[in-house]
Amino acid sequence: MVIIGRYVTLNRNAGLKNEQPVEVSDEIKDAEVPEAAGEAKSQDAAEVGDEAKLQEAAGEVDMAEEADDADPVEIAGEAAAQAPEEDADEVYDAASAEGEEAGMEPGMLYESSQLANPFTDTDTLEEAQEIAGFDMKVPAAVSPYTAISYRAIEGEMLEIIFCDKEGEEGYRIRKAAGEADISGDYNEYAKEKTIRLSDGTKVILRGDKEDAWSVAVWTVDAGDEKSAYSFAICSEEKLFQSKEIRQLAETMM
Repeated sequence: MVIIGRYVTLNRNAGLKNEQPVEVSDEIKDAEVPEAAGEAKSQDAAEVGDEAKLQEAAGEVDMAEEADDADPVEIAGEAAAQAPEEDADEVYDAASAEGEEAGMEPGMLYESSQLANPFTDTDTLEEAQEIAGFDMKVPAAVSPYTAISYRAIEGEMLEIIFCDKEGEEGYRIRKAAGEADISGDYNEYAKEKTIRLSDGTKVILRGDKEDAWSVAVWTVDAGDEKSAYSFAICSEEKLFQSKEIRQLAETMM
């Protein structure tokens, strides 16, 4: 034990403690106190550093757990929300593809992000056609999906959705300017088939079962200022036979 200004010794044989006064210079006193204080500060700094490392490690664990628990729908929505407004359609399609692979239901992307829905809902077909900038012939509804709703993207697309009386969607049809696949269905199907309409137009069918199709897409020359129009029939619950697709497609054109 060290006491400033006094030197303490231990008599090992007798077990007695002998104290002898010792003169300690002011320089030694001044040197020992800062040194001791410095050692204490270094120890405190080391402890703080260790604590910081523990907190950082804990934070990394929390981040890893959050990543494992992250909602893929929310991730897709956030990614789409960060895109410039003029790229909304392209980003929505890409994010929808990623979202559907992660189990997203149609429409969930808009609900999980701040991305503006490009569609405008309307009460009538005429209103939707005015927004889209072109017309579309609507085939008769296939029972039990007789509740019809209309919507459009300005200058780009018309969409008609067919639901049952409980509001469950059976299928939808689309028309848009251009030659792209506008189905919005990014699933991989086991089967694909091509049929022809009465005017020779090729229609591509996709599905998982024999003659039970989920998607149909085709393109035709516009015959006006547009170069072409694309069409799609997209099924949610109602699967179509080839002859039913042909009948619907003939009516839509």
